Amino acid sequence: MKRHFFGKLLAVALFGLLMCPSAASSRVTAMVEGSSDSVGITGIRGPNNIDQLVTISKTGGSINSAASEALFHKYEVQLKSETWGGTSGDKNGPTHVRSTAMFLGTAKVVSDTLPQGTLLRRFKVRLSFKGDLYSKSEPSGTRSAIAWFSTRLRTGGIDRFTGGGLLDSVAGFSGWGNLAQSFTQETDDWWTLVKGFNVNLGNLRVGQRVRFLLMGTTLACYDKDLPVEYCRPDFLSGWRRIFVRNLSAQEASLEFVPARRVRIFFRPVRIDPASPPKSFRVYIEADPTLLEKIQRTTVELMSSYTEYGPIPAISMGPIGDRDGNGKEDRALVFDGSDVLNLFDPASGVNYQILTVFGQCAGGNTFTGMEILRLKTD
Repeated sequence: MKRHFFGKLLAVALFGLLMCPSAASSRVTAMVEGSSDSVGITGIRGPNNIDQLVTISKTGGSINSAASEALFHKYEVQLKSETWGGTSGDKNGPTHVRSTAMFLGTAKVVSDTLPQGTLLRRFKVRLSFKGDLYSKSEPSGTRSAIAWFSTRLRTGGIDRFTGGGLLDSVAGFSGWGNLAQSFTQETDDWWTLVKGFNVNLGNLRVGQRVRFLLMGTTLACYDKDLPVEYCRPDFLSGWRRIFVRNLSAQEASLEFVPARRVRIFFRPVRIDPASPPKSFRVYIEADPTLLEKIQRTTVELMSSYTEYGPIPAISMGPIGDRDGNGKEDRALVFDGSDVLNLFDPASGVNYQILTVFGQCAGGNTFTGMEILRLKTD
């Protein structure tokens, strides 16, 4: 696996379990980020609520389509993502573009037959994939075009399923994690993934609410003067998708329930790669009831890059008004060097959309989103 190709799509959204009034529904978000031929390609749509499709599609440079879709219903979540590029060579810059679809929220264990508090051992959900990796370029030494896909399902601060695959136009295919052996070769430049998994979420109780994260990311990556016929990870067109649903054989189900969106901001507002700060603060701006109930030990910072993170919060500040706008906020503190590691210098992308999630007394969730940039001058 070529780690330096995997820049981080970079998502920061803050979500934790809180007991707070007037909560909105759990959220789905679609994002595109990167650059191609020195053309910046970026966009965020969402977060959207239950039964509301969120979709984004961008073009630029040698990228024909960078698109994501996300949708969730009461008992299921569906994500789609595609990044499609190709070039004749002799362009102005390399291509490194990533598309991500995410669900951020809470899953509540419900049952029509079992009483509240009933222990469910090794509770499972069905996670299914249908998608393709295409990559073909003219021979050019060891330089290649990479079509890449990764996924993560995480509950209660624990990764339950992570994995992915990449198709290198020179070196061929490699997979990792829970998807290491799941792709099938169709031709030299086409590998496919059509498979479902029963994913163990551990022991749960009827009535329990857990933080729930599902994401899917595609990446197209190649050098500026490499003739690329096509480089396309496709988990979007037709019936291609990532899909999580309940298993009918179980006496209980997961019901995706409310989260609350909050404003977040950073200090410092940029990170200097040559001298990262000792600590990095993510400020949550919300009503005092919400801020008072945050459980610091559950709060994490992460990107859509599944090989690094999430980063745990190391401390939490008092309630105040850091930006002086008359609205109360509270800082979650992270190690500055760990935050810098969410960036991949080889990608040529100097910004990310950061995501934090955590829990408060009571069990509801909140979510926020903001871009963090590297200091480049």
